[in-house]
Amino acid sequence: MIVRRVGAVAPLVMCVLLCLSVVTPAAAVENQLQEMIRSANLRGTKVSAMVVDLDRGHVLAAINADEPMIPASNMKLLTTATALDVLGTDFVFRTKLAKLTPEDGGRPSLVVLGDGDPAFGDPVLLGRHDPPLVVEDLLAQWVNAVVATGQTHFESLLLDDRALDREFHHASWPEEQLINRWCAQVAGVNFHQNVIDVQATPNSRSGASPRVEIFPPAPFLQTRNRARTGDSDAFWISRSPGTNNYTFHGTVQARPYTAVQVTVHDPPMFFGQVLQAQLKAKGITVDRVERVADDVIMGPTEPLHVVQTSLPLVLIRVNQNSQNMFAEALLKRMGRAMTGEPGSWDNGAAAMRFALRQRLGTSGARVTIADGSGMSRDNRVTARLLVDLLHSMHNDDDKTKAELFRVSLARAGDTGTLRRRMRDLDAEVYAKTGYIRGVSGLSGYIHLPEEHGDGRTIAFSFLFNGFAPPLHNHHMRTLQDEMIEAIKQRVKSQSQLGG
Repeated sequence: MIVRRVGAVAPLVMCVLLCLSVVTPAAAVENQLQEMIRSANLRGTKVSAMVVDLDRGHVLAAINADEPMIPASNMKLLTTATALDVLGTDFVFRTKLAKLTPEDGGRPSLVVLGDGDPAFGDPVLLGRHDPPLVVEDLLAQWVNAVVATGQTHFESLLLDDRALDREFHHASWPEEQLINRWCAQVAGVNFHQNVIDVQATPNSRSGASPRVEIFPPAPFLQTRNRARTGDSDAFWISRSPGTNNYTFHGTVQARPYTAVQVTVHDPPMFFGQVLQAQLKAKGITVDRVERVADDVIMGPTEPLHVVQTSLPLVLIRVNQNSQNMFAEALLKRMGRAMTGEPGSWDNGAAAMRFALRQRLGTSGARVTIADGSGMSRDNRVTARLLVDLLHSMHNDDDKTKAELFRVSLARAGDTGTLRRRMRDLDAEVYAKTGYIRGVSGLSGYIHLPEEHGDGRTIAFSFLFNGFAPPLHNHHMRTLQDEMIEAIKQRVKSQSQLGG
């Protein structure tokens, strides 16, 4: 009797064990991530994570997934996804040059009609033309279009920047960083990423002022050179608030490989003055550069030249290269498209919230939107919302939209901000990085090839808030990459077991 009873129970025990091996991989992923976070000794760092198998619909991990977190540049995922919804996959920015002739037959003016294009004069995208172009080529095209009119004297150069408002930088951005390229202003007319390149070359005599070159050429800028040629490289630049008055400080020992990039104030007027100087070099006089007033109704104009930028190109610069100004231009341009008013952070945030609710339902409202790039510390997003968005975009009925979104992301070991990360991972990771002081994030997709995971796609979001020295962002990045590897291994093991 005893032997027969044991034999009868054994198959049941085996079934229970086998069933557990099938149903526990999700818990195993979460437990392993929890253990990795504990072992990393992150001190008081807040961690939020969400991982979902998009093909099976399984939640593999949810660690504080509903905790509102500062997303840093993971905010750009929301901005780019909603831009595809609000503006459309075929949207094109257009920056136009035109001639305006008064009805009384007076001297004509030139008009720049802005559309908020963040990529106008962007050296990176110009370099991807076939054949490659540089900023001088773009300026030459505009000057040649004016030369072709036969007119050598214009009353004014009018800058119509009313597509976006004139709050050039967000009130919550750190004031001490406003001169840095990642805090570039955003406007209805943008040019050259709204920065200048400053190149310092040491003098042959120690203690003498270094030679300083500025690009694009801007002879109208007010500069003071207090820097000195010395035995160390500690060159730095300051800009008086609300002006384009620059002072060069510190010491220069050797000509740096790359120029220092600093922001310009009032990008539309800056571009207008650059164009005025270029025209003057060709013998064309413009009496004054001025902004079109809000209440002016522009008369008929004669088109001279137009520069167009497609939305997908902007998305790539936002997500792969984490270009902040591009993201802010998208946010404000959405506000313009939704309201017909000058795009602003307020109406852009309203447009984003509307698009998120349309896409995700009521859960799309669980977000606090201050800006589009994630520079602001006032943004709040949950890991669950980011994964819900990634899931929705992956399954979008419009396959063009889904693909444009995916390829805009950095690819591990290959492109953008992930080109030096996870190089040996035998899986494809498309994701958005994020970092501001004390905040680090990584959200995106893991695609496992057939031989390693049945071709599955996993959506994930890891958000870390509040870390401080001795912990730094490189510690968070290392942990994020290890978490990706752990997820890949767990899903691969599950696939081999037939789960």
